[in-house]
Amino acid sequence: IDGLEIGVRNLVLNSSSLTRSSEATGIVRKEWNGFLGYSVDKINSNWAALYFPLSPQFNEPNVNYAFSVDIYYIGDNPIAPSFYTRTTGYRALKGQLKNNTWVRVYQVLKPTSNDVLHPHFGFSGTSGEFYFRNLKLEKGNKPTDWTPAPEDTEAQITETNASLKVLNDQLVAEVSKTNGISKDLTAVKQDHNSFKVQVKTDITGAINSNNEVIKSSFE
Repeated sequence: IDGLEIGVRNLVLNSSSLTRSSEATGIVRKEWNGFLGYSVDKINSNWAALYFPLSPQFNEPNVNYAFSVDIYYIGDNPIAPSFYTRTTGYRALKGQLKNNTWVRVYQVLKPTSNDVLHPHFGFSGTSGEFYFRNLKLEKGNKPTDWTPAPEDTEAQITETNASLKVLNDQLVAEVSKTNGISKDLTAVKQDHNSFKVQVKTDITGAINSNNEVIKSSFE
């Protein structure tokens, strides 16, 4: 399709949820089910500044980038906020919010500099509660389904491998401990058998000795 540009990878790191922000007057930061969001107490023109790390591969200005995010809305004025960057200004996110439902919204931007985006959500004309997850910034003018950045996937693989190594070391230690117990039990069994043999020998010797005494008394 002419003019269609589809990105390949997510340029936002740790993108499954927001973790940091600062809010202007009238915007109250909240958490719901582990997701960061904002309560807008009245229709106003204020904003919330976002802090999310970007991949070093975000390094090409004057090309299209598609920004998309899931928003869970609670309220009676389901208007999506705007998305701001330093060189593009505020642009309304496209998509119709629904009450108590996750909805994916997006905007296509063309930053004129590869400087830090300094992104904001702008809440002009909105009110209610907004919660965010699965941020994605990708080259192109067509947003695609959320996927984590490759760096995050690699980090998860490294973390999983580290966890598996710890688990393996613990298992080896337990097996070693079990082997030690088994050796101890074997030694106890051997001592027990030796004791039985010794007792049997002592008893047999005592019986034979007593028989000899009895036999001699009749001679």
